[in-house]
Amino acid sequence: MNYKRNLSEQNQKLLLKVDINVEDREYSVEEIDKNINDIANYIMSKSSKNGDMDKAQLEYAPLINVLQDYFDKKR
Repeated sequence: MNYKRNLSEQNQKLLLKVDINVEDREYSVEEIDKNINDIANYIMSKSSKNGDMDKAQLEYAPLINVLQDYFDKKR
């Protein structure tokens, strides 16, 4: 998967918020798996008391689904 070519601009911005570089290259399955974990850790770092964790889960769910689908197909 090439993040620059295969992801929407919105999803690219979400990756950048998690400090994941968005480059015009093919990412390996291992890199994509690591990025999914990085996103999950980012979401879990948010506060559940004020609802930030729930907001982050909703915001990142579509991106995680795209990455997970690609990961599952290539695995």
